Formats: sequence, structure tokens, C-alpha cells
Amino acid sequence: MTQSFFTNPIGLDGDNSSHFSTAQDLFRLANEAMKNETIRQAAKSKEFTIKSIAESYIGKLETTNVLLKEIPQTIGVKTGKTTEAGEVLIYEYKDEAKDLVIIVMGSDDRFSTCAHF
Repeated sequence: MTQSFFTNPIGLDGDNSSHFSTAQDLFRLANEAMKNETIRQAAKSKEFTIKSIAESYIGKLETTNVLLKEIPQTIGVKTGKTTEAGEVLIYEYKDEAKDLVIIVMGSDDRFSTCAHF
């Protein structure tokens, strides 16, 4: 990733517009991350149940990636939204014929933009 710079690890906007990246760098990051089975499983999860150390139920988190629920062959990857970046989506779709990764940046409606491909 030679065209990216981040000043915090959680993806929020950086001070004085210091965060930047390119679609190519985000593709490289997603490609490497999805080789890790733990990350791959988390990326395609529609929901996650939170439990305490004592295994008592605390709550449930649901994905913000609506395409996981709407398009069966969705693998997932990453959603994001900040004031400076707009809506961002790194989306992977895989069926028998293709494995497609789409990077959407600066969108007003990342899911509609991506679903039209």
C-alpha cells in the first residue's frame, strides 16, 4: 500500500484531512486480509452475538453491509463512512463463474452503487 496514509487505526477522519488512500491500495488490503480465515469469517457474518466472560448474553450486533442479506453470493469485506471519505465499500461477490471485488469510495449510496454491477 504505497498510496495510503492513516493517523489512527480505526478509520476515523484524520486531523487536517491527513487520511488518504486509493482504490488500488484498498483492493490490496482486502485481498491480503481475506486470506486470513478469521477475517474472512467475520467479514461475511450477518450478525454476531456478544457474551460476557461468564457466557451470559449481552446483545447482538448486525452487519451494516445490507448486501450480505440481499445478494446470496456476497462474501462481504468492509463498509465505512466518514465526513471526509463519504460512504466507502469494499465488496466481494463470488459465484461459480467469477470472484469480483468492487471498491466504492466517496459515494452517497454505496450499496446501490455496488449492487448495479
